[in-house]
Amino acid sequence: MAPRSVTLMLNTHNQNMKSLHDILTRVGGILGCDGCGKMALLHIDVVGDPQPDLTKLGVNSMQIRE
Repeated sequence: MAPRSVTLMLNTHNQNMKSLHDILTRVGGILGCDGCGKMALLHIDVVGDPQPDLTKLGVNSMQIRE
């Protein structure tokens, strides 16, 4: 039986639309819908680079909800 959901935390560096498309294609395959392309829900949260002082403390990405 295929999994019902997949959650990924992506590295914010060196991303582009092609890499996001490749990831979505792979996740579709994991969920068992690589041929049909049907997904019930696609939720995307955008994160950005942290402030320089947080980077020094090991923070890779930062999300602020407004």
